[in-house]
Amino acid sequence: MKTYEICKDNGNQIAFEFDSIYLSLASLCSLLNSIDGVSDIRRRNLMNESSDIHVKFKYFDDELIVLEPFGDSSRYWCGSESDDNIKNLKGLEECFKFYKPSIFRKIIGDIITLNFINSKS
Repeated sequence: MKTYEICKDNGNQIAFEFDSIYLSLASLCSLLNSIDGVSDIRRRNLMNESSDIHVKFKYFDDELIVLEPFGDSSRYWCGSESDDNIKNLKGLEECFKFYKPSIFRKIIGDIITLNFINSKS
């Protein structure tokens, strides 16, 4: 799956994004559950005060979130709730890069995102 690195002006990575079409929230939680160093996965409930934040979890004891900016974005954003907290996200991002969605979800996702034009996999 393609990811998009989010960096500060100084080049330090603070987050990454990925196309939301390739992962349902259940699949996202399953993926997170399979990653070494991830623990305490908490999926949002319907009564949560912020509908943009879908999942909270710990990655090697650092609190991270997965959110959908503006509640209707085509991408999910994964990083710390605080921009001041710059994390080493390379290992986590690599796991997302290697994630393979179901064939049906991949076909639909590639059509919607036009990733089939530049896809190498």
